[in-house]
Amino acid sequence: MTVDRVRMNFIKKLLNTGYISGEHIPTSLIPVMKQAQALGLVELDEIHNYIKVLDRVGLVLTLLEKRLLPTEELTLLLDWREYEELCRRVLEAYGFTTRRNLRFKFQSKLMELDVVGIRGRDVLVFECKRWSTRFGREASLRKEVVEFRKKVELFAKWMRKNACKLFDIRGKTKLIVIPVLVTIWNGKTLVFEGIPLVPLHRLRSFIDEYINYIDSLAHYTVSIESSQCSLL
Repeated sequence: MTVDRVRMNFIKKLLNTGYISGEHIPTSLIPVMKQAQALGLVELDEIHNYIKVLDRVGLVLTLLEKRLLPTEELTLLLDWREYEELCRRVLEAYGFTTRRNLRFKFQSKLMELDVVGIRGRDVLVFECKRWSTRFGREASLRKEVVEFRKKVELFAKWMRKNACKLFDIRGKTKLIVIPVLVTIWNGKTLVFEGIPLVPLHRLRSFIDEYINYIDSLAHYTVSIESSQCSLL
């Protein structure tokens, strides 16, 4: 069995059970587990080969940062709620104020967004899809992207009267709302109908660089004046 498979099997068992005792931790994983312990993500006792997971999402995020295991296989060990939380934490690490499962109503229609983050005038809206390399045909992809883009368009309109109370905005400003579809496939970032489809392992670099090519992405400018916002 390869080193990668040994590591993956250990992590899979650990995340599925939440606890392993009496089994040697793979040597290559000990440094990252010590880091996870320092961050309060696990309880670890090397002498007795004891490890307990305290924060599944935090542990997976730490493992992804170390690039010791395949992104797709590792991320699929999380359920969809945990995957959304992982995406939220990545965004928050870049200084964004975030909201998860944000519900809003526009023209009597209730909708929900997976993750919304604001930093300065930029508002990133994430649709977190656990799509692997086998996510489906182009027609299915197009439908998903078109629906997501329409939802973000309505959200941008809703923001004109609600951004102040949502993000505590004061005075006049202009926000740039950018829809982003986050996937888990191990490929390149694609742009489909103006929507970036960003693999999870490239999400950090995308957040670092999106401002450089924003003109090629779907985005919506929202003028905000706090005096015109809806009252709380």
